[in-house]
Amino acid sequence: VAADRAAAAVETRMRLALVVQRGAGIVVLLAVLAGGSAAFGTRFASSQNLLNIALASSFLAIVAVGMTFVILSGGIDLSVGSVLALSAVLTAYASRWGSVAAVAVPLAVCGLIGLTNGWLVGKARMAPFIVTLAALLFARGLAFAVSDEGNETYLIEPGTALLALGQGRVLGVGVPVLLAPGTYAVGLVGLNP
Repeated sequence: VAADRAAAAVETRMRLALVVQRGAGIVVLLAVLAGGSAAFGTRFASSQNLLNIALASSFLAIVAVGMTFVILSGGIDLSVGSVLALSAVLTAYASRWGSVAAVAVPLAVCGLIGLTNGWLVGKARMAPFIVTLAALLFARGLAFAVSDEGNETYLIEPGTALLALGQGRVLGVGVPVLLAPGTYAVGLVGLNP
């Protein structure tokens, strides 16, 4: 009887820990929303501000899908932030040749960096920390070189498909915010074949 009670207590603690683990993020989010609303009033809790926060976070949310695969496989990738910055610079740089080039050039260059990282880690058996640190430095250096160390400005022409992809809205919601759940759906399918 005592053993049964002890086992039931352990089971209860494990269930409680699971509930806390799964629900802690939501509790923290609600606490931040409540604190922001208390500090800044209705401006913080407005639907427009929440849409702006979702738009600003959508790019990192999309990147997080790829990082999920890296982390679940026991790897590490230090180059993600620099490759993301490089992709933004290359997109603006290639936009002078049209929207297709502005999408294709960063996909090709950053995809090649990712492919090289994957080959060096997976096939050449090099340490992921070292490989991705080198990729971080390479991507950052290339971004500085393409932007002339931040002194060059590239403008994306208004009315282009590229601008609509980054700044367009559907029913008041930014297109990147709508792309993020689609990316999560693709990632979910990849995780559960």
